[in-house]
Amino acid sequence: MDRVGRCAPVLGVCGGYQMLAREIDDAIESGRGMVTGLDVLPVQIGFGADKMLGRPLGVWRGHRVQAYEIHHGVAQITGEAEPFLDGCRLGQVWGTMWHGAFENDDFRQAWLAEIASAVGSDWRSDPGAPGYAARRETMINTLANAVEQHVDLRLVLAGTRVAGSL
Repeated sequence: MDRVGRCAPVLGVCGGYQMLAREIDDAIESGRGMVTGLDVLPVQIGFGADKMLGRPLGVWRGHRVQAYEIHHGVAQITGEAEPFLDGCRLGQVWGTMWHGAFENDDFRQAWLAEIASAVGSDWRSDPGAPGYAARRETMINTLANAVEQHVDLRLVLAGTRVAGSL
């Protein structure tokens, strides 16, 4: 709450977004019923019996965003707030149910540039830096190479077959 009081940026994703709401009605996951949230976004959360699963697509300030959702909570905006990835923003508090949104390079860079500007930073993204997908691929390949070089996969696989037959 100190960050909110200082008007510093706060981002809540999924459960974090739900915590930023005024009220949370959760008889499903916690069984607590209606509880007060942190009350920093004009949102009410209600929990449904069915888990919401999806691959939403959206646009934020001209930047395409693809993400995924997996949650019981359903957010209803109950006051004035700017839309943000099927969630909302009020001042420097941002909330969304969308996981993986920051894997979208153009969106992430634009959002971070806005945050940097809001806090008086001159940060700018490096146009020559590798994007998220390229960095992820490099990390996966580095891990695979290390496993191949340092792990006896025949022994690991033999142990898996033995354990699976018990």
